[in-house]
Amino acid sequence: MNTNFINENKPDKFLEIVKENFEEYIENKVSEAESVNFISTVLKAAKRTEHNSKILLWHMEDISDMPDDARVMYIYEPTYMITGIIVHALTKYNGVKKIPGLLDQLSKIFAGCMDRDFMGHGYEDLEGLIFAMEIFAKANIKEFLKKYGSDYPEFASFFQSRKEILKELADGNMKGAWGQDYSKWARVVMNCFKKRGYIIVAK
Repeated sequence: MNTNFINENKPDKFLEIVKENFEEYIENKVSEAESVNFISTVLKAAKRTEHNSKILLWHMEDISDMPDDARVMYIYEPTYMITGIIVHALTKYNGVKKIPGLLDQLSKIFAGCMDRDFMGHGYEDLEGLIFAMEIFAKANIKEFLKKYGSDYPEFASFFQSRKEILKELADGNMKGAWGQDYSKWARVVMNCFKKRGYIIVAK
């Protein structure tokens, strides 16, 4: 696992390293000791923002002057992936939950993930949502919520609401702002949830 992104000053390289870490993790190539070391290190690099001191995100600079599309790509999407690594790790290794401050900080990390409702930028808002859901599906969010959902009820409720939107997209009942059909991609993500035993609960 590579923590060099913490000191990276090039946005594309920052994002590239985070993606590589996420892909390595979901392929089950990371040991418990490596997981504890990685998460302990990156947890210290999570940052508050000027617009909301109650959330934590991973980013290189203050987001107040950053264009909205760049915020999604270089702040929120990396945050989803790093959070996904943490979520996945907590479903696999008991040693991870013993990391000092992790379970307490996770509330603020989840608040960061919810900060823009998983939505992308502009007319790509639903693409952003599907991408975020795919990250968490691959990160075994089902098992995490089964074990820890009662400890993070706000995030559990939020995630349920996002699942319902994903189902509407998969069924073709919801389109993008310009009529984009996301049903094929949404069904792929739905299948990812099903493979991991995640049930879409109807109201």
